[in-house]
Parts: sequence; structure tokens; C-alpha cells
Amino acid sequence: AIGLDGSSVETVGTEEIAISLMGDSLMINDAMVLVTDVGASNGVIHAIDKVLYPPSFGDVPVSLYDLAVEASVFTTLLAAADATGVTESILKDKGPYTLLAPTDDAFAKLPDGTVDALLKDLPALTNILAYHVIPGRVLAETIVTLHSAKTLNGANVIIAVTDGMVKINDATVVDADVVASNGVVHVIDRVLLPPTVKKKKKSKAKKGKAKKRKAKKKKAQKKKAQKKKKKKK
Repeated sequence: AIGLDGSSVETVGTEEIAISLMGDSLMINDAMVLVTDVGASNGVIHAIDKVLYPPSFGDVPVSLYDLAVEASVFTTLLAAADATGVTESILKDKGPYTLLAPTDDAFAKLPDGTVDALLKDLPALTNILAYHVIPGRVLAETIVTLHSAKTLNGANVIIAVTDGMVKINDATVVDADVVASNGVVHVIDRVLLPPTVKKKKKSKAKKGKAKKRKAKKKKAQKKKAQKKKKKKK
């Protein structure tokens, strides 16, 4: 490879990569070769520190963060990421990560006041955002072969293909394989709620129903007592 300094080589994908020396480092395009000549029965491996993107991909955003900013439909997601530190820890991190990105319209489907309440409860918000991130770069061709995937939250999202549409839990993937330098984005039309959050919601709903039943029972008892008093009179 050193003898190829300053030249280019055609890949199996028919597009060329540039080979050069930068000091003592061997470079493939803008990626540095970390380990060379790892032998295998069917070839050889050179380990590099970056993903190589063919010219046909066009301009690849620097990070998941830049991609989200440029798209201009993830303002709520970005606000949540900034508030929790996820912007630095994930969106700008070297990754790679797979981001299941809810649009602003997806956040708008949540009950009124939910986003404001979450911005005041950063641990809960961080938990929810982590549920939208899968470690590694998982492209659509792999996603459709899975039944579930473990997120940074620790819980799994359920994956299914229905009528040609990819579903992540109850959200639909509306745009897939939006590639960034540190991962890939699959755009979804709903916010994903981790199982722990759903349980809390159910628990609150149960408490609310129990409270209503208790109040109704108390009202009925009061009414009954009033009737008895009237009869005595």
C-alpha cells in the first residue's frame, strides 16, 4: 500500500479510493489505517478509523447533530438533546449510532404539556431519548430482518414490517438510511416511550380511575344518608 502513495484504487463498488501518506500514517481518503495486513483465508483486512463514503453519496453531514439541524424538522428533538447533554454525548460523539428520530409533528402528537413537563424532568427525558438510540450503524436492510433491537436505554424496541412499512413499536419509519458520519438516522412519526414510562402512565391512570370510583362511592353514600334523614323526618 505504501508503494501506492498518491494513487487511487478502484473498489468492488466501482468507485475509487485515494491512498496517501501523511507523515508516518497511511491514509485511505480521509481515514487513517490503524492496523494493516490482518490475514484471512479469503483475503486481507486493513482496519481504518472512519467510514468511507462513495462520492455518489454526495456530501455526508459531519454528525447526526448537523444532519438534524440541516433537516429543520427536529427542533423539539434538538431542544431535548441540548437540555439533557445528549447533543454532546451522542449526536456529536464519534459513534456510530442509529438514531430513531421523531419529527416535530411526532412530538406534537403527545398530550398537551408533555414536552414542557419532560424538560423539567431531565432524568425521565434522558431515559426517553436513550430509547431512541441503537448502538452501531443499523441500516434499513438489516432493520427489516430484526424482530427487536436493544437501545441505549437498555430496553428493546419492537420491529415489524406491515404492508411494506417498517414499524418501530407503534411508530412508522417515514424516511430511512439518512447517513451521517457518526451513524444513521431513521425518521419516525411518533415518539417512542420506554416500557418504564408506559407502566408509570398506566399506574397513574389506574390511580385516577380508583380516585374517581372512590369519589363516586362517597357521593352515593352521602346521597343515601341524606335520603335516610328525610325519611326519619
